This record gives sequence, C-alpha cells and structure tokens, in this order.
Amino acid sequence: MHPQAPPLRAGAQAPPASPSAELRPGANRDLHADTGLLDYLREWRRVTAKAQGVPAFVVLHDTSLEEIVDIRPASVDALLRVYGIGERKAERYGREILDALARFAKGDRAAPRRAKAAGKY
Repeated sequence: MHPQAPPLRAGAQAPPASPSAELRPGANRDLHADTGLLDYLREWRRVTAKAQGVPAFVVLHDTSLEEIVDIRPASVDALLRVYGIGERKAERYGREILDALARFAKGDRAAPRRAKAAGKY
C-alpha cells in the first residue's frame, strides 16, 4: 500500500504528474488528441528513412516528432527551436515537415499499418 499524500493547503497547487511534465510544451494536453498527427509524422519519417536507406531515428527521434506535434511550427525558423533539429536537419527536412503538417491540417492521414503475418518475425 502507498501512503496517502497529505491534503493541499488552501491555494496550493498539486505537483505535476512527472518532473518533466512542466518542462515540455503541451505536456498537460490530452495525450490522445494528437495521436493522428504523431502517426502521420512517423509515417513520413519511415518513408523518408527508407528512401535514404537509414534507420528512422537518423531522420528524427520520437522526442522531436512529439515536440513538433506539441508546438506545430509554421516556419523553418520555428523548427530550429525543436529539440533535435539543428541547421542541417532543418535544411534537409524542414520544408518536408512543414508540408506534412499542412497536408495533415487539410485532412490527410496516415495509412493504416498492416499487421505482421502470424508466426513471422
């Protein structure tokens, strides 16, 4: 059993759910609200990585994709403020990321992922 937390004093605020929750933009939003956009960006990353013959994390890490979903950058300059995106990645992928965000905003969605065949690894 876990000990019960003491009641809050009048006017006091409860601590964030996790130590990093107050540091991340959008951390207190509904976690499922942006799942579609995150899936869409992951699909873009997968296709891009496959075309380049590199692992997906080389294109962008999940943390970068999650931050893009949180802040919805509207320019390459805004992308430069995203963790994991420097000048080189902004130059290489910036326009593609912004185009993907625009397509999603107009209703484009990620294709459903096919389930792997049973028994195959």
